[in-house]
Amino acid sequence: MARNVVAAERRRAAAEQTAARRAGGRRYLASDDLMRLEEQIEAEAVARRTGRWTSCPTTAGC
Repeated sequence: MARNVVAAERRRAAAEQTAARRAGGRRYLASDDLMRLEEQIEAEAVARRTGRWTSCPTTAGC
């Protein structure tokens, strides 16, 4: 029985480490950040559909 408890704890610890490694270097976004990203994505989609790139610098020759 103790062997099963130890094995389960090792599996749990490994799963926790895997989750931490996947999330490493990432941060959770606040709702304001998500709204800005959604607005930017939508604006870029509209620009692609209409051919109007508003974020293109004038010196780039777009």
